[in-house]
This record gives sequence, C-alpha cells and structure tokens, in this order.
Amino acid sequence: MTARERIQQEIEQWFLTEPVFFNVYCSHRLVMNANMLCPLRSGKGRIEYNPAIIETMTESRLRDLLRVEIIRILLQHPYARQPIGCPSIVLQKASDLVVSPAYNLAWANLAHPTDFDLPTGQNYEWYAMRLNEQLEKLQQAQDDSKQQQERESEQQQGSKKKQGQGNSQGRQQGQYGGQSGQQGGNEQESEQQGQGNGELQQGQGRGQGEQPNEMAVHRDGDAPCKGNFGGQQGEESTEDNRQKTTVNNQQSTARAMKEMS
Repeated sequence: MTARERIQQEIEQWFLTEPVFFNVYCSHRLVMNANMLCPLRSGKGRIEYNPAIIETMTESRLRDLLRVEIIRILLQHPYARQPIGCPSIVLQKASDLVVSPAYNLAWANLAHPTDFDLPTGQNYEWYAMRLNEQLEKLQQAQDDSKQQQERESEQQQGSKKKQGQGNSQGRQQGQYGGQSGQQGGNEQESEQQGQGNGELQQGQGRGQGEQPNEMAVHRDGDAPCKGNFGGQQGEESTEDNRQKTTVNNQQSTARAMKEMS
C-alpha cells in the first residue's frame, strides 16, 4: 500500500467517526511533496505529505499526525493567525504548544510548552512571540560567540606575528653583534700587531744607536770599553806583562852567568 492509499484509508474512517475532520479534509487537496523534511503540513488549500517519511510510520503515528493537521486548519494557524516577523519554524512550534496539551496525541510526539520553559494554556500568538524572542537571543548568542572566536583568532595571529618579528629582530641583532665582535677582534689584533711592530722597530733603533757610542768610547780612551771590547783589551795586557817578565828573567840569568865566568 502506498503512502497516499494509507492516508485515504484513515480519512475514510472519519466519515463516520470524525465528520468535522472529514469535512475539513474535503476542503483541501492531498498533494505529494517529496522535498519537504516533515511528514505532513497544511496551508494554501493543500495537505502535503512526504511519501518517504510516511512509509516508515506506524498506523497509530500516521493517524495522530493527520488529526494534528486538521486541528491546525480548524484553529486557522496556517492562515489568518500569522504573527508578523516570525519564521515558519516558530509558527509550527507555537501551533504544537497549543495543540499538545489540549489533545491526547501521544503518537504525534509534539513539542510541549515545558520544553521551552513556558506555561501552558496560552494562545497561539503569545507562544509565537515568546519562541521568536528565544530564537533571536539564541542567534545573538551564537553571533557573539562567533565574533569572540574571530577576535581571539585575530589576537592569536597578531601575537604570532609579533613573536615572529621579535625572533627576526633577535636574529638580526645577533648577526650584527657577531659581526661587530669579529670587527672588534680584528681591530684589537691589528692594534696588537701595530704595537708589536712599533716595539720591534724601537728595539732595533736602540740597538743601532748604542753600538756607535761604545765604539766611540773605545776610540777616545776616555773610559774602559764594555762588553767584548773590554774583555779583549784585558787579555792583551796580561799577555804583554807575561812576555816582559820572561824577558827580564832571561836578562837576569844572562848577567849572573857572565859574572860567574
């Protein structure tokens, strides 16, 4: 049995058990709508159904949902009583909050006022306005949360950029510091080399300046010579004295031999 045949079978029973419901049904056309997400809906002179969803339902649930749609039409919820500024989902839920406490439709599984922290016994328009306010608050909270997340994301990105710039500056400073240290080391080495060369030149100058002075003193005979020149002169004098002594001794010996002869 198709979904349409199942619906028509339930409606035919209303001819005897629910004549009012049967009359309301006869004032509308039964139309298939496979694109909608709900099993049944009414409005604009039609009762639409989704065959894919209807085929999965039990007879009890299908019967209760058909009753709900007829009650909505009787209460003019899909027609004259349409609060301005309320989306369709809010209007449907407001209609459920009116119907569910007043009728025993356990299989329909409709929303109840307590599900939204609302009292029972209010009219359709009142429920529609309260549900719309809750929906707006929910959307505002979601928007605020989204904006907060975006701000936090921007702050994190900004922190990462600053951290990256700081690391880059640190690396650059380290490179400049290394270059400066290397230059400073080269300059110190250059200064040390320059000082060493200067001292070497000064030492050579002093050595060259002292030798002529010693030579001059030796020539003039004003003072004993220093160093090797003085040692050589002392050795020559000692050798002369020895030779003179030997000559004197020989002469003395010769004179004594003459006298004895």
